[in-house]
Amino acid sequence: VENTLKIREESLRRELEERKRQEIIKIRQEQARLIEEEKARVLALERESANWVKSQQIRSYIEAVKNAIIENKGEIKHDSEAEQWLTWAKEQADRLDPLTNSPPSIIDIAD
Repeated sequence: VENTLKIREESLRRELEERKRQEIIKIRQEQARLIEEEKARVLALERESANWVKSQQIRSYIEAVKNAIIENKGEIKHDSEAEQWLTWAKEQADRLDPLTNSPPSIIDIAD
């Protein structure tokens, strides 16, 4: 009887240790998942921030080009090559800007 009790106690102890080990594994796996999820969020934030900065830079450049054209030619004529370029360039800035809704371009489709 005493031997049977010892065997049973040992079996229960091993079962408890296995449960603890499995719980530790589960906790570590969940932590690893949360870490990967957070890394992905940080990367997305950095990408969006960089795209926003780039869009602002492009908008500043567009404004400088527009001012240079007006200074040199006095105006930007409707349907001129310059007006078409300015429209296209603005669309590209909008496409990059995560804060602006814009239709996708062929570049987005290719990616």
